[in-house]
Amino acid sequence: MIADAIEDEVVNAGLGIGALVATEGELVQRFGVSRATIREAVGLVERRGTAAMRPGKKGGLVVAGHGHDAAVRALSTYMELADTRIEDLFSVRLRFELLAVELASERLDAEDATELRALVDRLEQPTGDPLTDARTRDAIRHAIAKATRNPALVLFVDALNI
Repeated sequence: MIADAIEDEVVNAGLGIGALVATEGELVQRFGVSRATIREAVGLVERRGTAAMRPGKKGGLVVAGHGHDAAVRALSTYMELADTRIEDLFSVRLRFELLAVELASERLDAEDATELRALVDRLEQPTGDPLTDARTRDAIRHAIAKATRNPALVLFVDALNI
């Protein structure tokens, strides 16, 4: 419950990456629990990728910069645990990718176009390594999703690329 409350605070306060959420002592007072309980809650928040405890005199719980990666891993893990069939993944992925292409075509800027062109050029020169070429295709999907300016779409496209 405390971990959820801390994460809600991070989201509702609109704190940016690197922003101080609170010191350990402040969290102990705010929630009226022991340091051990706060450390357990903070550990969960850290594992979720929302925030991390920064040590030192100016330390405390700070907003982490890799929340997206943690969310992608969580979605991917859920799909595996739910025994999602590969056919279902491909069907959903196709729908998200078509939506991403449609939105990206409306919102694409010069920087996005340059990035996509470079990725397509790289894909047109196959390396002979299937893993490297697959990563390039995933990077293209990510770049298209990013060009939509829709963070939810980027999250789902990335989760389906795993």
